[in-house]
Amino acid sequence: MTFCLPSNINKCILPDYKMKINEKELKVIVAKLPFSQGVLRLAYHGIDEYGKRVVLKLLKRMGWEEMGLKRYLEAIECQTVAYKFAQEFSIVNNDNNKIIKYTVARVAQVKNSAGTFFTIESYIDGEYEKFNNNSGWRNNDMSLEILKTFSHWTHHLSKGQ
Repeated sequence: MTFCLPSNINKCILPDYKMKINEKELKVIVAKLPFSQGVLRLAYHGIDEYGKRVVLKLLKRMGWEEMGLKRYLEAIECQTVAYKFAQEFSIVNNDNNKIIKYTVARVAQVKNSAGTFFTIESYIDGEYEKFNNNSGWRNNDMSLEILKTFSHWTHHLSKGQ
């Protein structure tokens, strides 16, 4: 499952906005062991039915209420809206050398399972560096200035949501 990209950035931040879901069956081979983990998720390498490398993320078991489909859909909804914000920011940003892109995530349910879900994203080769978090921390590296600008712009446009 994935969300259809919102057509209007202002509508998608309204409290009553409902994103449309697109469902499709996909076959993926998943590694047996995670290659990385964060505070909330385990990350696994995978290969989809087209031979494309993907990353599958499984929520850690922090309580059954966090393991359901609703939690996964909330995560990819947020990522889909961020993708739309990045598209809009690229239009208003005058520096074409600094473009922000998001990968579109999908939710997958393991076939014949009652509640095992993953998020699936395209594999992106490279090193990753965090530039801020939800607690207010931010990286003060000046080369990340465009990311700080984007973060501030999205906070302002979404009225802090």
